[in-house]
Amino acid sequence: MSSPAANGTTASEVLSFKTARAPGDKAEFSVAILNDMGYTNAAGTFEQLTKVVKEGAAFAWHGGDLSYADDWYSGILPCEDSWPVCYNGTSTELPGSAPIPDEYKKPLPPGEIPNQGGPQGGDMSTLYESNWDLWQQWIGIITTKIPYMVLPGNHEATCAEFDGPKNVLTAYLNDDVVNGTAEKSGLTYYSCPLPRETSLRIKIASTWQEKSLVVPEWPFARDLSGDESHPTPSETYVTDSGPFGAVNGNYSDTKAYEQYQWLARDLANVDRSKTPWVIVMGHRPMYSSQVSSYQNYLREAFEGLMLKNGVDVYLAGHIHWYERLLPLKTNGTIDHSAFMNNNTYITNPGVSMTHIINGAAGNIESHSTLGDHILLDFTVLLDQVHFGFSKLTINSAKKLTWEFIHGEGGVIGDELTILKNYL
Repeated sequence: MSSPAANGTTASEVLSFKTARAPGDKAEFSVAILNDMGYTNAAGTFEQLTKVVKEGAAFAWHGGDLSYADDWYSGILPCEDSWPVCYNGTSTELPGSAPIPDEYKKPLPPGEIPNQGGPQGGDMSTLYESNWDLWQQWIGIITTKIPYMVLPGNHEATCAEFDGPKNVLTAYLNDDVVNGTAEKSGLTYYSCPLPRETSLRIKIASTWQEKSLVVPEWPFARDLSGDESHPTPSETYVTDSGPFGAVNGNYSDTKAYEQYQWLARDLANVDRSKTPWVIVMGHRPMYSSQVSSYQNYLREAFEGLMLKNGVDVYLAGHIHWYERLLPLKTNGTIDHSAFMNNNTYITNPGVSMTHIINGAAGNIESHSTLGDHILLDFTVLLDQVHFGFSKLTINSAKKLTWEFIHGEGGVIGDELTILKNYL
């Protein structure tokens, strides 16, 4: 199919794409899997993605953190020792051992201080909106050819994730003061337009202009303080928890959330004779050698449900590296019966599933590093050096293959075959 388009003055080239295959088609197909992709450090990933598209990938699946537009503020924040990301011309520092992009080695403009952004400020631009525009135009060569399926990550939550020392960003947004200071009470960097307006009014920078802002009706429980009280079960019964749907009961009960109920129904209704492979992606991992408290929350919420319904693979990103784990049972117990060798697993439905973290597509924040963490027994391979993405190929109802493709040169950095043991 093709469709010409124009903006009123200039007609575009004729674009074309292929429609999806007919339901029931059992021919082999591949999917490009990626997470945490901005612009900086992602050139190699982008190049290899375009090759996979030309080779006939069915679609791309991006598990959150798109564009890193919310890192625009990094271009005005001075370098902090606690986060080793500094654009300073020839003295630029980035975490990990990956090569520093050539554009980062250019001298700073006269009068500009070393900052945590890129050569153009932030990830690729100096403004939130233009960063999104530029990234989507860049990725258009892919999205005009194949479907590009996404889910939200933490970088889709607000217009900026952090403030700097002495709240330099708040000073800039409120008063247009560069390298200034401000009180924490004046914080405005969460001021993204949201779907429902409230009576709260906050003054924001002229970039967005002053307007009525919208905020979630209910905050997270951990964000409440002082004499604030948690919503009661009766209050939350009919509330809308935003992208998670309605809360039908107590907010602390995972099963009360419409999101959980939807997932439970969806997994229970899978006809494995027609859909033999069930693969779930979330932005954050349930397990990693970089241990964090959110992983336990995820396991408590979803691990039992996924195992009960025979999910084969759980994919995630968030951590900016590539990490493949052994098949895991509940609470991270290794399922040795599902392990044939380092590159071949066997499914064990209802007992274990395979976990893979692929957050290394490339962005301004560079790689995560293991640091003082210990490499845990369930980690088969950890790559903190290369940027790239993964190619998932469904070979048949009994076999799938997985490859981690380096952005630099298209080298295959990891390979895995998973076999069905009951078909």
